[in-house]
Amino acid sequence: MTMRGILRLEGARRTLVLVVLAVTAFAAIPAAMVARPVPANAAGLQLCERSGSYCVGADSLDLFTAVEERTTGRDLVFTFFPSNGTWEIAFVRDQSKCVAAANNLSDIVIHACNGGSGVVWFLNCTNGKERWINRLASANKPMNQYLAGHNNGTQFFLATFDQANTFQQFTDVLGLC
Repeated sequence: MTMRGILRLEGARRTLVLVVLAVTAFAAIPAAMVARPVPANAAGLQLCERSGSYCVGADSLDLFTAVEERTTGRDLVFTFFPSNGTWEIAFVRDQSKCVAAANNLSDIVIHACNGGSGVVWFLNCTNGKERWINRLASANKPMNQYLAGHNNGTQFFLATFDQANTFQQFTDVLGLC
């Protein structure tokens, strides 16, 4: 209905339509204020365990190198693909290399960022914490497989949700959780 049409309405009907429009507009304002766009690309961030002492790192950026817990992690690039809601986590120093599930679908290593080979992740937000689900490993196992560490400086691995003695929650580096 156009504004001209609203003004042609008589008394109570016009007031009712204007009130409904005002309430609808007022209700939409808070939603617009809290909606955060997903960044297409966020660079120079470190992914660190929320309750642990370590961040995602690696001795070198050679293919198949173990991704390990490090007190000083490597700077990462998080690339979002809105068409399917997935992410790639690449290294700033060589953005052709990504954090990935190893071919054994258990360990975390470096693979080429090619949209496959275990490099595709889903972001799961829980109470202001990031959890990262590996698409390839989850598709090949009965339950979702989450990026996890032991908080002891060893290699990152994949584990089921809240598996005992694992650190699966990461700081909200993207500001989306």
